[in-house]
Amino acid sequence: MFKHIGVRKTLQLFQTHVLMSGWVTTADLVSGMKKKSTRTASSKLRDAKFLVIYKCGACGQDCGYTELQKPRCRFCGRNDKLVVVSKQEITFEVMVARLKAVTDNMMLNLSQAYEQLPYLEGNIVEEGKDGESELLKLMDKAKKLRDKVHSLKPGKDEDAGQME
Repeated sequence: MFKHIGVRKTLQLFQTHVLMSGWVTTADLVSGMKKKSTRTASSKLRDAKFLVIYKCGACGQDCGYTELQKPRCRFCGRNDKLVVVSKQEITFEVMVARLKAVTDNMMLNLSQAYEQLPYLEGNIVEEGKDGESELLKLMDKAKKLRDKVHSLKPGKDEDAGQME
């Protein structure tokens, strides 16, 4: 059975993913919305025409912003080493492709964290919790999200998409 979703739902899914991944906190989103203009940040983002992907020369990670946003590496926080990798007009297909790339990177990073867990567990896990089981739970949630994102398909019109 297919579930129809639109571009807005896709963007909400992406925002949820960004919050879940810890790249951006809710406080970052709120502070980003505090502008002198009476327009909200979300209405300004609706005016965006392009998705710009940057690669950070400091940490090697990539991040995406619209042309209306000030870029900053979501991993190391630097903005002086960013190089434009691509600039594409925002479409459903471009957003889905970006979501797929981000969720693939998320799974890769979680896999690498799992491999490093024996060396780091004492530093990152609260006392009384099993780091391996906590990370496996997180990886399961991330895989479900990744599978949902990878099942996105274009719909019959621009604002609709299908999810298996």
